Amino acid sequence: FFFFFFFFFCLVAKWKNSRLYFPKMLSSTFVGLAIRRQVSVRSLALSCIWPRLSLTVSMCLFGHSRSVWSSGRSNSDRVMNSGNVGDWRSVLRTEIKRKWTSPPAESQSHQGQSVDLVAELARMRNLDKAQSLFNDLLSKNKADASIFCAMMTVLSRHSRAKEIPKLWEQMIGMKIAPTVAIYNTAMGAFLRIKQFQRVEQLWTHMKEAGLSPSVVSYTIRLDMLGEQRKSPDEIIQCLMEMRQSVPMNVISWTSFLTSLSKAPGPDTVQMVEAAWAQMRSSGIVPSCRTYTALLRVYGSHKQYDKLKSILEQMTASGLTPDLITYSMVLSALLYSNTEDGPEVYTQMKANRVVPDIKVFSTMFALFRHRNRPVSAIELLQDMHEARVEPDARFLKAVSSYFASIPVTPELAQKLDNVRQLYAGSSQSQVATLLEPFCIVR
Repeated sequence: FFFFFFFFFCLVAKWKNSRLYFPKMLSSTFVGLAIRRQVSVRSLALSCIWPRLSLTVSMCLFGHSRSVWSSGRSNSDRVMNSGNVGDWRSVLRTEIKRKWTSPPAESQSHQGQSVDLVAELARMRNLDKAQSLFNDLLSKNKADASIFCAMMTVLSRHSRAKEIPKLWEQMIGMKIAPTVAIYNTAMGAFLRIKQFQRVEQLWTHMKEAGLSPSVVSYTIRLDMLGEQRKSPDEIIQCLMEMRQSVPMNVISWTSFLTSLSKAPGPDTVQMVEAAWAQMRSSGIVPSCRTYTALLRVYGSHKQYDKLKSILEQMTASGLTPDLITYSMVLSALLYSNTEDGPEVYTQMKANRVVPDIKVFSTMFALFRHRNRPVSAIELLQDMHEARVEPDARFLKAVSSYFASIPVTPELAQKLDNVRQLYAGSSQSQVATLLEPFCIVR
């Protein structure tokens, strides 16, 4: 009773100044959350009503009504859109503390909100709105280094890294001093489009500007050395320089192992194994990508026993191999004379990892190489269940294989069953392809 009396007293006392239409705001928030989140009334009360009541009372008592409410509401809406309704309380508390303890300058506040908005648009995959906002900031001369960094990140996430060099030149033309984060974003973009010389130039410019490379900078450099197939000595030298400057994490160790596995030389396996032991001794827990880098080394050198052992070790550690790991392992086991390939494929289906066209193409090539038509037909059934669209290369492989083998009555019946599956789906081109092979010959 005391709380509500105190609240309405404060609300009436400050109504004219705050201009908060609280009943309408609260009801719309309640209904909006009920529709969009479909949560219980109790969850709404705990997650929405009390933080909003506290926020309104605080604004009535201490002012900052418009700025705090608009900023707090936008942040709260972003949390609601992301699905973390339980984080509203912490978001509003942080926003109020930031507004009251150290209110920023108007320009700094505008820049920070713009950066957040560009980043949010990137997460929402709304590239057009992000580009429009960025152009609007440019036209108003309000784009700083953080805005350029956010826009470069947007382009990088949307596979438009080829546009980042132009953005970089535009930023330099405006005499904006790049930060380490901008250097990292630009170097990563140049690395994706294979402009290694530009990556090396940015690395040199960053160090000449007195900026210390971060762990991300060194990781990008390690990736570049691996893509260039540099010698193991250069890769190890970069690693030693990195360990003297910044602490390494699992991502940097993964990049080091991947780059080292691509280096030419007869001792690649031994060097990767030594690096793996050094990583484990330093207390770094390998991730799925780290295991994949080690598996790639054993696969490329046809050490299938170690490949299978590391895969089992990865599963025993609690990590589930993802599509990239399974695809790489199956490609390595394509021409091995063991049953490891079909076993790995069965394990992949048991872990509910949906194969892509690359995995299906690899497995079909494996069954074709071992002349197992029944397994190839079952693979086509799995492909239909996974709703994976075949490409022209896969269709050509299927046609050439079944045209080169004798079709028994049993095999023709199985092919006809698969043809009927594909006939009523969007993959009807497979049914048309299999139709000539459903006849005994």
